[in-house]
Amino acid sequence: MRYVLIVFAATAACVYAQSFKCPPKDGQYEDSLQCDKFYECVDGRATERLCPDGLVFDPTIRKINKCDQPFNVDCGDRVELQPPRGNTLCPRRNGFFAHPDPAVCNVFYNCIEGEATEITCTAGLHFDEYTGTCVWPNDAGRQGCNPGANKKLKDGFTCPKEQKTDEAGQVVAHPKYAHPTDCQRFYVCLNGVEPRDLGCQVGEVYNEETERCDAPENVPGCEDCDPPETARDMKASVLLAALLLLLPAAIVDAQFKCPKNRGQFEDAVQCDKYYVCDEGEATEKLCPDGLVFDPTIKLVNKCDQPFNVDCGERFELQPAQGATDYCPRKNGFFSHPDASICNVFYSCINGEELEMSCTGSLHFDEKSGTCVWPDVAAREGCGSNANKKLNDGFQCPKETRYDKNGQVITHPNYPHPTDCSRFYYCLNGIEPRLGQCDAKMVYNEDLQRCDDAENVPECLLPAAADEPDDYFEFTCPKPDGQFEDPYQCDRYYECDEGRVTEKLCPDGLVFNPDSKLVNKCDQVFNVQCRDRKELQPPKPIGVCPRQNGFFPHPDPSICNIFYNCVNGRELEMTCVAGLHFYQPTGTCVWPDMANRQGCGSNANKKLHDGFQCPKDAPKMDRNGQIVTHPNYPHPDDCQRFYICLNGIEPRQGTCEQGLVYNEDTQRCDEPENVPGCEDWYSNPETDREA
Repeated sequence: MRYVLIVFAATAACVYAQSFKCPPKDGQYEDSLQCDKFYECVDGRATERLCPDGLVFDPTIRKINKCDQPFNVDCGDRVELQPPRGNTLCPRRNGFFAHPDPAVCNVFYNCIEGEATEITCTAGLHFDEYTGTCVWPNDAGRQGCNPGANKKLKDGFTCPKEQKTDEAGQVVAHPKYAHPTDCQRFYVCLNGVEPRDLGCQVGEVYNEETERCDAPENVPGCEDCDPPETARDMKASVLLAALLLLLPAAIVDAQFKCPKNRGQFEDAVQCDKYYVCDEGEATEKLCPDGLVFDPTIKLVNKCDQPFNVDCGERFELQPAQGATDYCPRKNGFFSHPDASICNVFYSCINGEELEMSCTGSLHFDEKSGTCVWPDVAAREGCGSNANKKLNDGFQCPKETRYDKNGQVITHPNYPHPTDCSRFYYCLNGIEPRLGQCDAKMVYNEDLQRCDDAENVPECLLPAAADEPDDYFEFTCPKPDGQFEDPYQCDRYYECDEGRVTEKLCPDGLVFNPDSKLVNKCDQVFNVQCRDRKELQPPKPIGVCPRQNGFFPHPDPSICNIFYNCVNGRELEMTCVAGLHFYQPTGTCVWPDMANRQGCGSNANKKLHDGFQCPKDAPKMDRNGQIVTHPNYPHPDDCQRFYICLNGIEPRQGTCEQGLVYNEDTQRCDEPENVPGCEDWYSNPETDREA
C-alpha cells in the first residue's frame, strides 16, 4: 500500500506540473498550494522546481533567485511545504532557528545547507523565529526562558545556585569565580545562571579578591605561575611563522597544496592570510589590515572581524598598519586610547575612525566588539578620573545630584564661581570637565544650561565702550584648546600655550565646541550655530554645493534622492520607498515632515527623443501588482530602453555591450533570446556607433 501511495503521489505531481499552464511570458511562477514550489516557464513549457529546504518562493521580488527566508514572504494560502531534511540544530537545511533547548531563548542558529552557525542575541533580548531577529522578551513571548540555567561547561563547571552579593549586600548580576587549577582563567555566570569560561591576557592572572585580572605578584599562590601550555604553543607557532616569513613567498606558496581545484583556503599559521586556488594553482592573499580570514562562511569575501572568527592555532597576523591612536589597525573596533574612558570606542574602516558611545552604563569589550555590562567587560581603570581636580581646583561633589522629578542626573552641571560664561559638568557624576557658553550667553544655574544674559541678573554687565562694529580680537580663554569664533560657524581658534591660530573647517562642515573629538568639525545638522551665522564662501563641485555635507538632488522634483559629498566627491543615495530627503536633519523622513514643494513634478516630462511615460493605466506584473518603476523598450535601438521612475519620470537605460533589452523578461538578455534583435551586434553601423 505504501508503494502505491508513493507512485500515486509522484504521478499526481507530474500531472499537476503538466496541468500548470504557463502565462504568455517566460518566467518563474508560484505553485498555488505549496509555498516552496514554483514553476519555470520557457517557451510555454513548465518545469517544476523546489526552493532549497527551509526557503520559500517569493513571486514579488525581481531577483533571478526568488527563494527567500519565510519571515520575508507572505505565503497566503500556500501553506504546504516539502518534507524537512534537517538535523538537531537545523530543523530544515536553511533558515534561522531557535535553540533546541526551549529554556535557552537568547541563542539561535543560522543554517546554510545544514551547517549551523551559533549566534547570541545582545544581552537582554530573545530570539523570535517569526521575524528571524532578536527582540525584547515581551515581544518574543516565549515561555520557560532561563538561558544557561544548570548548563555545564566542558570542564564540568556549573554556576552555583546561591546568589553572590557584593560588600554592600547587593546581588551581583554577573558573578565571577576563580578557576580551580589555572591562575589565568576564571568563570563568569551571565545573569547568575549561564557559565562562560574566560581568561586574562598573557602575563596576568585572575585576582579573586578584586574580581579582576592582576599582576601575578598580587595574587597569593600565583606569583610563580607559568604561562599555560597554550601560550607556550603560541610562542612556538610565532617562532615557526617568523622562520616561514624568512623564506621566499614562492617557496611558501609551493608548499601549500590546494585541497580543491577552486576555492579560498586558510593559511595554517597566519589568520589574516589565505590562498585562492584556481585550476589547482594557489595564489597567496592577505585580508585588509585588522580583518582575519574565516573559512567557514559562504560569502565570496571571507575576511571578517576577529571577534567573529575562531582562528584556532592561526596566531600570526600581518604587521599593523594603523596610523593613529584610535585605529591601531586600519580596520576593526577599538577601545578609546584613554584607558579610563570605557564607554567610547572607534569603528575603523581603511584607517578612518568613527567615534561611537555605548548605551547607558555599558562598557566596550574589544574581545566581542560590543558594549556589555562593566563586570563582564572587566576593564581596569574605568572612571579612574573620579576625584580628579581641574587646574582651577574644581572637583566633582561626592553628593548625588537630582532633578526636579527626583531622578539622578547622569552628568550634572555646576556654575563657575567667577566667570558667568563658563560652567563645570561631571561626566557620570565623577569626571570634571570645563564647559563654555556661546558668545553673548551665560550659564543659568536654574535652567542647567546657557541662556541670554538678561535672564541671569547677577551676570548683567555694564555697557561696553563704543568700538567699531567690525573690530574683533580673539583672546584664548584657556592656554590650550580649540574655541569657536563668535560670528562665523566654520571658523575656530587653536590655542597652544596661550598663542592663538585661526583655523577653518573643511568647506561644508562647521565647528562644534561641545564635541569631545580632536576634530571638532561636524555636519551642519549636528551643530547649533545660534548667533554664529556667517560661513566661508562655498567651493561647489558638480552636484555638491559645498565640498562636504548631505545635499538634495539639484532637480527639486526629485525628493527621494540626495548626495553625500566628501571633499567634493559625491555619493548618490536613495531614501527608502515613500520617504523624502530633509536637509535640516540630513535624513529621510515622511513627506509631510519634509514639506518639500514640487516633488514628483517631472510627471509628463519628455526626453530629448520625445519619449514620455504613458498616462494610461499603470503597468501591472503577472500577479496584478502595479510595477513601481516600469520599463519600456526603445522603438529603434535594441540595446536601449526606458525606465519610468515612480511611473511618471522618464529615464533612459542602456544594456551593457553584447546584450539587448528583452521586453518579456523586463531585463537585458542575449540577442538570440529577443526576436528581431538576433543580429543587432553583427550590423556594422551598430558596431561603429557602439
